[in-house]
Amino acid sequence: MKLEIKIQAGPVRAEADLNDTETAKAVWHVLPIRANASTWGEEIFFEIPLRHLQELGQETVQAGDREESR
Repeated sequence: MKLEIKIQAGPVRAEADLNDTETAKAVWHVLPIRANASTWGEEIFFEIPLRHLQELGQETVQAGDREESR
């Protein structure tokens, strides 16, 4: 089943597909998420109400990276 999400940050809106992983399914089940984002350099981050074991973790990614390219 394809998990499609919509993301909005102020006036910016985007659509995305979640990966087919247990982590993505766990995120799906806590949607919708409302959070205040912070920045650090060019990174944007925020907390979500979920604790989950790391799965296919990667510390650094490039813009446009997809799971299939790893």
